Amino acid sequence: MIRRAAASKIGTWTLTDAPADQPVMKGFAEVIEPEFLRSELVPIFVTLAHDEQDSVRVLAAESAVTVVKQMTQAENESLMMQTLQQFWRDKSWRVRYIAADKFVELQA
Repeated sequence: MIRRAAASKIGTWTLTDAPADQPVMKGFAEVIEPEFLRSELVPIFVTLAHDEQDSVRVLAAESAVTVVKQMTQAENESLMMQTLQQFWRDKSWRVRYIAADKFVELQA
């Protein structure tokens, strides 16, 4: 239950410090420091992406876009590529479906 909540909140939208009349929605991974993202959040994300429950892996796959967009191409290749490839080879059809659905967004 906790792992599912954690996996779903990585890409969840939250309000940022914007004027009250113009709230800006950003993902959790978008509002944290880049160093923290690489050193703390990515290892947690990878752990969730390899969880035994497919529901946790599905939520991690949905959150992958937010994490990937915050890093450079080189960082994605070194830190995220193996995990992203694992989504497409997952034994659960739901994880593979979400990975295929998010494929175009992950390439951008």
